Amino acid sequence: MISVSFVFLGYVLSSGLNPDQNPDHLIHYNGDQITAIGTVCSSPSIKNKVQVQIKLTSRKEQERFTKTVGKVLAFLPINSKSAELVNGDKILFRGKLTPTQSSTNPYSFDFKKFYSNKGVYHQAQIESWEYLAKNNGLYRKIANQRKVLLNILATHLPTENEYAVGAALCLGSKEALNDELKNEYASTGAMHVLAISGLHVGIINVFLFTIFSLFKTRDKVWLFVKIVATISLLWFYALFTGGSPSVLRAALMFSFVTVAIYLKSYVTIYNTLSAAAMCMLIYDPNLIFDVGFQLSYTAVLGIVYFQPRIYEWLYFENRALDYIWKISAVGIAAQLATFPIGLYYFHHLPFLFVLTGFFVVPLAYLIISTCMILFAVQAVSTGLAYWIGKVLYGLIWFNNSLIHFISELGKGLEQYFFIGLLGLFILYLSIFIWDRYFKLGELKSLFIGLAILLLLSASGTIQNIIQKDTGFLCIYQIGNERLIDLGIASERATITSLIPDSKKVKYASENLRKFHGVFDFAKQPKHIQSKAQVKLVGDKRVAVLTDDSLPDKEVDVDYLVLSDNYIDIQKALSVFDFEQLIIDGNISNATKNVWIDELVDQNIAFHDVKKDGAFYRVF
Repeated sequence: MISVSFVFLGYVLSSGLNPDQNPDHLIHYNGDQITAIGTVCSSPSIKNKVQVQIKLTSRKEQERFTKTVGKVLAFLPINSKSAELVNGDKILFRGKLTPTQSSTNPYSFDFKKFYSNKGVYHQAQIESWEYLAKNNGLYRKIANQRKVLLNILATHLPTENEYAVGAALCLGSKEALNDELKNEYASTGAMHVLAISGLHVGIINVFLFTIFSLFKTRDKVWLFVKIVATISLLWFYALFTGGSPSVLRAALMFSFVTVAIYLKSYVTIYNTLSAAAMCMLIYDPNLIFDVGFQLSYTAVLGIVYFQPRIYEWLYFENRALDYIWKISAVGIAAQLATFPIGLYYFHHLPFLFVLTGFFVVPLAYLIISTCMILFAVQAVSTGLAYWIGKVLYGLIWFNNSLIHFISELGKGLEQYFFIGLLGLFILYLSIFIWDRYFKLGELKSLFIGLAILLLLSASGTIQNIIQKDTGFLCIYQIGNERLIDLGIASERATITSLIPDSKKVKYASENLRKFHGVFDFAKQPKHIQSKAQVKLVGDKRVAVLTDDSLPDKEVDVDYLVLSDNYIDIQKALSVFDFEQLIIDGNISNATKNVWIDELVDQNIAFHDVKKDGAFYRVF
């Protein structure tokens, strides 16, 4: 009955957060311009603009302000004023308001779903704004001190890559990371060390626990001091690194764990983690859908359950080596527990994490610990800080060099998999079965585990064989630009008005290209034949009209793509005999309206990419 009651109360709590049931929520506002008052509720992210979340309190309507609730994802021009925004600042702003949009491009990141799970349904391009009240409390002091610490790192880490990794790893500042460095860490399965999360809070927790454990006493006063000091420093670190949701979740989780460890509680660690998760979900039930929340708790559960078993694989008499292996086992356990979720969301299986798992977590522990010591010593002795800075630089350089070496070693070995919820369940089932075999030695578990692995391998092989001969056509929805992919037999032909390797193109198309195994652009593909504006892809004929030149005689095609504003629509319809007509997203509204009138008159069905979303067909 208690369990049923909690489920019911959880349902009531989550239903109460539904914006449709709140008449004051911003979701009911249909205007495209907004003047509103709100409070900054996230740390600013600075890229080509300053990005923050703003929690609204009121908006201007007919010369007066009315109560309004809801959050907006705001984008402000970069300047000294906007860069200084901190959590808690109250501002008055005016800007263009648009609902967050789902991407219709196949296998692409669902922007709308991601932010709706955070309670954000709109984004705003801020045109003008002003402070109503500055938060001059803890957040601003931390933000100012964080800049001081970043300057200290810049002094002791003079090279670009070493500073970028040091700032990301120790202070959660990822602005200096370049794409090449991020790709190397991602391809080797080490990207998690650059994103401040439960791993980093756990490292700080171990560091503090190790220091306080030097004082062997069970005095109640000293025990209370250790608990308060550890938890306070954990939360101070969480706020200092930006106070992201994943870090705050980890701080809460390790606060529970710290109390349990120091008090030597007989309550199991799983109950402790469940208590932390329950507190977070009472605060925000939507967190259950957050990828970071899922990865954080799954990683910690994996560490708690698998780390002792993995640690038993190797034995070192040397205490230093034994300690390094113990830390390495933490990273391997976390990866083992979370890789099915990573595969489900990100489709990337970094086989190389087997290698990086042995050193990336121990080095992260040494780097973060050395960095904390550097910050403490810098205020006392610049001479000693100089040598500690040299040690820190050497550790980061060594880590980057190993990551680069393994990345070069594994080039061409990247594997991409696309699994659904069933595949996710099967992966965790196989982990459970193999664990039973290693724990109990049951031959039945061994045979079942082998059968599941064979089934997964066979399905993957069959899928690769099918995809090798499968052709596809995708006309992406990418604003007012042209981006068209045709692929077959591991080859791809791309027609675009954008820079082919730009971030905008990769964001729209990368996952689909991975799914079909067509990573590299083929200048002269063998399996895609071209004649004028007609492409022959397998047994399908695709006409992509990118200018106003049309053939003189009738041409039979499967797909006709109109992708130029100067096409004579009447002539095009008379020349091409087609099964499906598509109007590309780069066509102006004025031209499109003329075409639509003609198509409606002739009773011809069509797909409008700008209105109906991306056009994707497999054949």
